[in-house]
Amino acid sequence: MTERPARAFQRFVVQLAGGGPGAKLARGTATAFTVSAAGTLIVFANQILLARVLGADAYGQYVYALTWVGLLVILSNAGFNTAAVRFVAKYRAAGQWGLLRGFQQRSVLIVFGVSTAVAVVSALLVLILRPRLGYDLAVVFWAACLLLPLWSMLEVYSAQLRGFKRILAARGPAQVLRPLLFAGGILGLHFMWSEGVGAPLAVLANITATIVSLGLTQLLLLGSLRPGADAIPEARPKEWLAVSLPLLLMSGLGIILRSTDTLMVGYFKGTTEAGVYAVASRAALLVPFMLTAVNTMAGPMISEYHAAGERRRLQRTLKVGAWAAFVFAIFVSAVLIGAGQPVLSVFGEEFMAGYAPMLILVGGQIFNCSTGSVGHLLTMTGYQNQAAAILGVAAAANIALNALLVPSFGALGAALATSASLVLWNAGMLAVVLRRLRLNPTILPVGARS
Repeated sequence: MTERPARAFQRFVVQLAGGGPGAKLARGTATAFTVSAAGTLIVFANQILLARVLGADAYGQYVYALTWVGLLVILSNAGFNTAAVRFVAKYRAAGQWGLLRGFQQRSVLIVFGVSTAVAVVSALLVLILRPRLGYDLAVVFWAACLLLPLWSMLEVYSAQLRGFKRILAARGPAQVLRPLLFAGGILGLHFMWSEGVGAPLAVLANITATIVSLGLTQLLLLGSLRPGADAIPEARPKEWLAVSLPLLLMSGLGIILRSTDTLMVGYFKGTTEAGVYAVASRAALLVPFMLTAVNTMAGPMISEYHAAGERRRLQRTLKVGAWAAFVFAIFVSAVLIGAGQPVLSVFGEEFMAGYAPMLILVGGQIFNCSTGSVGHLLTMTGYQNQAAAILGVAAAANIALNALLVPSFGALGAALATSASLVLWNAGMLAVVLRRLRLNPTILPVGARS
């Protein structure tokens, strides 16, 4: 009786250590999940540390400036942070080192140029708006403008490492080392700076941590590029921009999909209900946590297998990833449904009112996870234009539904609108995948398999 489970476990370990698509995906996903979980915990602890060291006013200035910079980073990347995963994986699998080196160099130059230009324009806008912002907040924004190019470069280098399927190297410096160094810098300044740590110094500590993390990421990437060191760089800028610009549009639409509900609740119902809804929304985002980890590894694998015409391996990768994301989503959903009110009450008793909206959002995320890596599948196989069009329709529907439902139903209406738009874009992308690629990225027995 005891030998059968032991043998089954032994076979599982052997398969996990193998070279099949399921084993590769499982190892990469486990690494991404661990790094992301560790990074999330560190960032959460950093927020507590910052709030205590800076105080409410300076902490608000820091968060306000960094939130704007985070949005500008998306613009500054020009879509190359996603395109890098596709092209690096494709060129590496095909042994096209000239194209790989050309893409790596050209994408870095474009991102650096765009991010620097955005930083300069932003600094000038801050100068113009200084009377309205106030001198202290303007200084914080100017310091944050220095962070913008560094943060953008870190994103694109990390994405290129993802293309090599080096998940720990891609995520470790950015998600773990950077916040750890930042926390160390804040603590050091707190004990050494007798006048107190203000928001500008906090931004400078972030800049220092980003520089160190960026340097390490560059070194790790150089190691990955060593096999093609003698290759002459080749450039296909039109082809690369044709992919990166729709991906940039998708990033912008993603911001709309993530932000419209909270903004409309705040506009129609006030900041108190918006705060309650925001906490409920963040709790629901725990449901697709595994899907995010799966996509980290699945992206380069999809690009590689599609370019090589290995449909069976691609289908296997999609199916394993979908089941991993769905099982995790069901487990987290059960926890949130059963213990959601106590979890929300940690933020304060008034946040328990977000329980019902959270349940609706959880339902939408379960559907999201059941469709698997459908968005990554389209962007990694050349259907980024169709994916962007679907997201555009979903974003428009999201705005319209929120405008219709929030005035009457508040946070409940926002949750319904957001979940409906989430189902809409997942179903739309799945329809394209089934029709064009004839693959099944879901846990459901739908579509044609290779």
